[in-house]
Amino acid sequence: MRKFLLSIAIFLVLLVSSAIFIPYLFKDEIVEKIKTEINSQISAQLSFNNDITINILKSFPDLSIALSDVAIHHSDSTFSKDTLVQIKKVSTVLDLRELYQNQNIILKAFSLDKPTFHMEYVNDSLNNWDIFKTEDTTGSSISINLNTITVTNGEFTYIDQPSNMRVG
Repeated sequence: MRKFLLSIAIFLVLLVSSAIFIPYLFKDEIVEKIKTEINSQISAQLSFNNDITINILKSFPDLSIALSDVAIHHSDSTFSKDTLVQIKKVSTVLDLRELYQNQNIILKAFSLDKPTFHMEYVNDSLNNWDIFKTEDTTGSSISINLNTITVTNGEFTYIDQPSNMRVG
């Protein structure tokens, strides 16, 4: 009986320690994957602090990822001085089992802390929020199954140049 309890204790220690350390082993790959996937989908440039938080224990059995100092800047000359989005912290919870088994990303929770959105409308064919590429992309799919969306201390600015209107 004593050997059995000792075996279970060792197994639990190994399980908990692997849950803590495995996300850190793949941290660089996760950062690169996030940047590559998002930048391939938008015509603007995503940047964030590479010191991301990856935690499996916080939302077990799911994977919790938090990015800080997130910004989306335009790469074209029209809006090059504008930052479309700036967020102090973005937190997500992903279904780890689905990610591992099927390479499918299921987003369960999404949280924004101190987001600032700057939207600018110039004319019918030119605005700063039209950043998504329209080309057909295959290879990755995202299923959104959100239980929680949280926005804390957000700011929103909208500028309509033809009517000389500013909101925010």
